[in-house]
Amino acid sequence: QVLLDLPTLLVIHKPCNWRVDTESDIVLRLGPQQNQLSAYVGGMFPQRRWPITSDPAHQHGFMHRLDVPCSGLVVAAKTREAFWDM
Repeated sequence: QVLLDLPTLLVIHKPCNWRVDTESDIVLRLGPQQNQLSAYVGGMFPQRRWPITSDPAHQHGFMHRLDVPCSGLVVAAKTREAFWDM
């Protein structure tokens, strides 16, 4: 669930048992996208408008991670500039 949608940043509530997948998750990139936060964000924010959401080299815009069993807030950048400013 998106809790805050700013022009360059998002605050997302990550449910329990969802993965905050990043570039280093080789197994996840090869497996199904079920319960991956990047698939959820990519579906809401199309790549052509927000390319960072589908860019594993920039962690899909995620600024940090939470363990799979945990729920909580995740900050995501919507632009590469916002990603590097954080």
